[in-house]
Formats: sequence, structure tokens, C-alpha cells
Amino acid sequence: MGNAELNQPSSDDETEKLALAAAEAIKRLIAERHALRGEVAAKERELKRFHERFMLVRDSYRKLANELVAQLQLFERLEKEEAPASTGAELHWLRGEPRD
Repeated sequence: MGNAELNQPSSDDETEKLALAAAEAIKRLIAERHALRGEVAAKERELKRFHERFMLVRDSYRKLANELVAQLQLFERLEKEEAPASTGAELHWLRGEPRD
């Protein structure tokens, strides 16, 4: 007998058992593939939700930053408008002159 004859199943029962085992292995692989596809889909949905939340937070911070800049500009403008009036008043006070 050659090596090819030794590697072949000796009966139809063994061939059937091997075929059934192969079919079961294929079924398990298909089930695992479906489960992994489900997990990927769930992760993609979760990633989409995180992205949407991130965009909301980013937009909120941008709005807050814009409001802060507007407030600082307003404060700076008011400070410039008040500076000449208060400086003049301080100079009168420093010289001992009466305030208006």
C-alpha cells in the first residue's frame, strides 16, 4: 500500500462523519461571521452617536467662544469709552481740584 491509500478513509462511515464534521464547522463559521457582522453594525451605530455628540459639544464650545469674544469686545469698547472720562476725573482729584 502507498501513502495515498493510508490517508484515505477506510469506510463510508468515516467519510460521512468527516463530511458532517465539515458541515458543522462551516455552520459555526457562518454563525460567527453573522455575529461579527452584528457587532460591527452595533459599533458603527455607536460611533455615529459619538460623532453626533462630539459635533454638538464642538458647536456648543464654538458658540460659547463666540459669545466670550463678543463680551470681551464689548468690555474693551466700554473701557475705551470710559477711560478718557475717568482719567480726567482722576487728574482733577490728584490736583486737588473739585470734581464736576
